[in-house]
Amino acid sequence: MELRIGGLVQCRDTHHARGLGIVGKVGLVAELRKKDLRVLFDADNQSIWVAKAAVNRITLPPTDRPALLDRLTWVIGFVAGRECELERDENGNYRYTVVCGELSLDQLLEIRAYMAPILVELRVIPRGMSRLGVYLVFRSDGALSPDDAPRPRDRARKP
Repeated sequence: MELRIGGLVQCRDTHHARGLGIVGKVGLVAELRKKDLRVLFDADNQSIWVAKAAVNRITLPPTDRPALLDRLTWVIGFVAGRECELERDENGNYRYTVVCGELSLDQLLEIRAYMAPILVELRVIPRGMSRLGVYLVFRSDGALSPDDAPRPRDRARKP
């Protein structure tokens, strides 16, 4: 089973999940190490380190409207993200940072178009010597009609 940043997982063992308080929750892989991974299970940047062997990779069924996890995983995949952070601010907006290697103007414009209906802020921030962060602030009340929800264009992703 190949796990990637932005992949969706669920805890395999019910007893273990109960102890962590994540029974039935779907999490987003935020960071990978050799034998474990950091998984975001809540939108308050509450992450849990879990052994790779303790999770199953899952795929959510497609929907007409992108939900929170759809948006998060799309951005990570689109910029070939290496890690991410997610939190809520005092206004209830999501603050999402995806760390990646390089970005083009076209990628930023595509992210802006995809997130447009709920986007509050989009910035590029330095994250070390050779890494950048895409910093997004977007509203949590992203209830859109199917006609308002933009669909990302199919593009070849970087390896």
